[in-house]
Amino acid sequence: MLTRWLTHRENITDTDLNKIWKGLFYAFWHSDKQPVQVCAAPLVRPCLGILTAPTAADGWLVACVQAALAERLAQILPQLKNEARNGSL
Repeated sequence: MLTRWLTHRENITDTDLNKIWKGLFYAFWHSDKQPVQVCAAPLVRPCLGILTAPTAADGWLVACVQAALAERLAQILPQLKNEARNGSL
């Protein structure tokens, strides 16, 4: 479904890519069993072939890193704030 949507888009914005990667991040995060992730990963791979322009491929990678960092920081920052309040940092 994602590859079909990407194929029919004239322009893929950074916002589109960020939303896609946030969804993909959660899909992989919630399927925390390796067999499920191994089955899901090949479904994402064809998306790279659709993004032929170098800027689109770069945007795909940037959105991937941003999504991973944002989600991981959202998990870590509350823990760090709590430790700072407790003086355990």
